[in-house]
Amino acid sequence: MTKRMQTGAVKSIIFAAVLTIFSSLIFYSCKKTPEKVQDKASVEVPGANDRLLTVVNVFYAADGKTVTAWFFETPLVHEFSRSGANAEKFFSILKDAKERSLPVNVRVAAMQESLIESIIPATDVQLQAFKEAKAKEIAAEETTAPANINGGTNAPALVGVIPNVATLNTIFNTLRNQCCKLAGPYLYGQCVPFQYVADGCYARAHKMRQIIEGTYGYTSYKVFNYADQCPITPGVLAVNATLWGNNCCVRWWYH
Repeated sequence: MTKRMQTGAVKSIIFAAVLTIFSSLIFYSCKKTPEKVQDKASVEVPGANDRLLTVVNVFYAADGKTVTAWFFETPLVHEFSRSGANAEKFFSILKDAKERSLPVNVRVAAMQESLIESIIPATDVQLQAFKEAKAKEIAAEETTAPANINGGTNAPALVGVIPNVATLNTIFNTLRNQCCKLAGPYLYGQCVPFQYVADGCYARAHKMRQIIEGTYGYTSYKVFNYADQCPITPGVLAVNATLWGNNCCVRWWYH
């Protein structure tokens, strides 16, 4: 083989090697880009209507067909089907969030506020904001009811006992007429959404207490009722809530 032929062979080998490396780089780059896009697309992000809620309890219902979830921010009992495609995943996210005292993003079905459509873990930004808010919380102090129910609040002029049924009915009818479904007149400038039975019972109780004390001069107390929290088959509080045109029943874990 002549020197010229050897030089040409070496050049061919070098060219082939460079071409192979270049082709490999193109293939790798083309392959890598779609993977990045796919990874980003697979990350679930909270929707605009999702609520960030903290888990009180999550368990399989007694019928074995549904998963039940309770959240601190709402008394409404939530659930989703155990046979759903993402049921096991949702249950795992909720259980982990409960054990770690972390919030999750909850998406409910339209017109069915108790039916869960999606559970998404909190984002890093949400977790940071949640931890900052928790750090600012001040623990509530337990207090006992005053021995003298007359003037049991900070206003000593209030009376603790309603004298007769007629007065009681007058107060009750006044409270009832505050409903946004009725014409009023509304005291304290705003109607009370009694017809929205799913949530807000604590706020309505506060408004009623304002009216009872501010308008009629009687002191009152708010009492919270909690469902049985048996670890195996917890109970619920259920009522027939058709008075204001609601679709039958509602279930709470506290009221």
